Amino acid sequence: MTVEQRPLDTAARDGSSRRKHVLLVDDNPTILDVLEEFLGAAYVVDRAPDAQTALKRIGVHRPDVLLLDVNMPGIDGLTLLESIRALGMTMPAFVITGYNTPQAAQRAAHSHATYLVKPVDLRELDRLVAKSLGVTPFLGT
Repeated sequence: MTVEQRPLDTAARDGSSRRKHVLLVDDNPTILDVLEEFLGAAYVVDRAPDAQTALKRIGVHRPDVLLLDVNMPGIDGLTLLESIRALGMTMPAFVITGYNTPQAAQRAAHSHATYLVKPVDLRELDRLVAKSLGVTPFLGT
């Protein structure tokens, strides 16, 4: 199935046609490209290469869901998520890492985030993001 052929079912449960907004935060441009292409078929996708840019983007448009890399230069993804939570924002969040540690998993759980280890299965990511937003996975069930 190509990106153009994927059915879109990302409207809000209240019947509005607003597409859900996903913010990707990762310092690896290749990861951002892959996730943006994949998720962009069903969601409005914004991307940030670092925590400062992510906070600016959130200040302009509050996303419906966050996908955050853990290991980034400067402020890491878990610290960014803790800062976002301290601002009272409770949107679903997915913390993605290639360095699986019990400490990182515990911090993610404490911030009410789903902890995923790279490589992430895209079908599973589709299912998890859709479930967190209350929509149907665009790859189907």
